[in-house]
Amino acid sequence: GIVLKREYLEIIVRFAKDHRLWLISDEAYDGLTYDGAEHISIGAMKGTEEQTVSIFTFSKIFMFAGLRVGYAAAAADMIRHMNKIMVHQLYGPTTFAQYMMIEPLKTRRQWMPAVREHYGKLRDDAMARARFPVPKPEGTYFFFFPVSSMLNGRDYWNVLKQMMESGIAVAPGKDFGSHFPDYIRICFTGEPPEKTLPAIDTISRILYEA
Repeated sequence: GIVLKREYLEIIVRFAKDHRLWLISDEAYDGLTYDGAEHISIGAMKGTEEQTVSIFTFSKIFMFAGLRVGYAAAAADMIRHMNKIMVHQLYGPTTFAQYMMIEPLKTRRQWMPAVREHYGKLRDDAMARARFPVPKPEGTYFFFFPVSSMLNGRDYWNVLKQMMESGIAVAPGKDFGSHFPDYIRICFTGEPPEKTLPAIDTISRILYEA
């Protein structure tokens, strides 16, 4: 949930230029930031146009995950080469699904602020309810944090199983990389508050059981 500031992106750009690397920027959470955090697309920064492919999706703030539709932004020559590859690999997105996304894309500046405000309130309410320490997300709609200090000698997977048996599914950290074997990820927008907040209570109880 961290939003990279411009100075960090500039470091990445300099490194990529020095080593003649392509930048492939996964910007699935484009527009979904909180507390005034600015989303800066690295592909829009000066001097990156010819070496950056920015990838966007309609699955997140647009809330059309089931359609599996997205788009890429890059230099015209790169897009031509990508089209040559994709025409032989990808036939999934239907024509009507692509047409469905035109109007939401045109009107995004009208409705996105309300979505961000709503998700931000869900985040704040869930954090206020949690008895476990969790970093405050600057973007996205997930809590991602380690639970090792709360296991009290218990097995990590048994604790996750206990949550599952209580009707709560959390994502294990190892699914997001080998550096996060004791982390869990919780979505705070996937259900209405009347379900999410009691679930946070249950997770707190399970994590602090002796």
